[in-house]
Amino acid sequence: MNLSFSRDVRLELAALEAERTCCQVAELATLVSVSGRHLADGGLAIALDLPATARRVFRLTRAIKGLVPELRHDAPDGRSGSLSVVLRGEGGGVPKLPVLDAKALRRRCCRRRQLRGLFL
Repeated sequence: MNLSFSRDVRLELAALEAERTCCQVAELATLVSVSGRHLADGGLAIALDLPATARRVFRLTRAIKGLVPELRHDAPDGRSGSLSVVLRGEGGGVPKLPVLDAKALRRRCCRRRQLRGLFL
């Protein structure tokens, strides 16, 4: 299978684990700010193009209490379609989203995770 270089890199990045909770928050907050959109029912959808990135978002939400992820795959004819992870708060409410603070961005490890979130 002929994969592009950027796809190969994104697959590798999605497989890496962040060690610290602050880094996981930085990565998820960046993914939300770049690819997230608010839904009418109060949820937040993060549009993704790789299943590996969706798995990554699920792993990141485990580190942040109060977020419940749900996978959505909209394929009109059963073929490849749009993939998104919808975040909701516990009990179906509005999710409390992670926020990047200035203190986190001073740490090198969190800046690296922010770049990872931008690339994914």
